[in-house]
Amino acid sequence: MATLPKPEESRRRILNIFRDDNIRAGEMLLIQVIRTRWGTDRIEDLLSGLRWLGEQGFIEQQNDQTSQAVFLTEAGYQAI
Repeated sequence: MATLPKPEESRRRILNIFRDDNIRAGEMLLIQVIRTRWGTDRIEDLLSGLRWLGEQGFIEQQNDQTSQAVFLTEAGYQAI
């Protein structure tokens, strides 16, 4: 039986995607790019990680025109 990743592993993995793409505070990354890099692992873990990062102020969606993207905040950049 496969073990599920711990929530902090999902969050770290998402932040690593931002890091690997050299995204800095105030810059955005398309959600589709994140999903592609996530691979075939459980989408629930990805969504949970994104939700937590948003609640902590590490990422944000700025308006309806960028609903397909998330922006890395200064706090998120510092966490990388």
